[in-house]
Amino acid sequence: MVEILSFAIGLSIVMAAWSLFALNREILEEGESLYGGIVRTEAGFLVRILLPYARSVAAWILRFSPRPLDTPFGRLRRAIRRHLLYAGNPGGIAAEEFLGLMVVGALLGGCFGAVFTLSLGYTEWTALSVSLSILFGGGLPVVWLRDRAGTRQRLIRRLLPYAIDLITLSIEAGLDFVVAIQRIVSKLGRTPLSEEFRQMLYEIQMGKSRREGLRDLKERTHSMDMDFFASALVQADEIGTGLGPVLRIQSEAIRTRRFQRAEEMAMKAPVKIIFPLIAFIMPTTLLIVFGPLAIVLMQRFWGGGAGS
Repeated sequence: MVEILSFAIGLSIVMAAWSLFALNREILEEGESLYGGIVRTEAGFLVRILLPYARSVAAWILRFSPRPLDTPFGRLRRAIRRHLLYAGNPGGIAAEEFLGLMVVGALLGGCFGAVFTLSLGYTEWTALSVSLSILFGGGLPVVWLRDRAGTRQRLIRRLLPYAIDLITLSIEAGLDFVVAIQRIVSKLGRTPLSEEFRQMLYEIQMGKSRREGLRDLKERTHSMDMDFFASALVQADEIGTGLGPVLRIQSEAIRTRRFQRAEEMAMKAPVKIIFPLIAFIMPTTLLIVFGPLAIVLMQRFWGGGAGS
């Protein structure tokens, strides 16, 4: 009876979430376009389902949260807003909505942990299971956001040398910097780097200088390669030197740093493999090698003792 009740509760939750997602589909799909000049990427299926609930919780957070930015809550909101920016503003989620997403995840995790524990009949473990499920459900959006930001930064680092080469060729062919960036955006397609360049072009068209656009680009990407690239262009703009030689130097430097990172990862590989080797591979090898010998010795000693 408890299993049937748990299945019915889970099915009703899924059906309610799916209906709400269908009703809000058109609004939520706007996250794939430009919204107020800020690039918004797709948020993912599960996040889009939970986002309407998170927005309801965010309304309560905004109503009862302290307004000053120097409070711990204000610093937390700034940190979340910064990591959302690094991740490309997935779904246009605000910092308060992300906090609401954490609250919704914690509540769902606690509910599923309680239902799972009670359905198995382990009532004495209900409190521990609910506590762990709340921590897991509340921390899952944080893990998703960090993974999203890290993946985006890796894609930007991978495409940046190729983009710099194209910008260099365009500038040396006589094109303006902004026109060169426009061509790069069309060449790269829908990639994180093209989205950031498109955002920079939007800001320049809205009245910002090229220097300010590059500095904002550096702040949004949070990538060391992009930091060096934007800083070099800003310095070249201030000094008045040509962009072609500066871009060629930056392209070579980025490729050198990529090769150094690959060497560093290769040097870390033997250290990282030690734990799996000791925990999994070595016991299995010892069991395969000494297992038959141990069985023979046990049969000989115990069999001999039983026969005497």
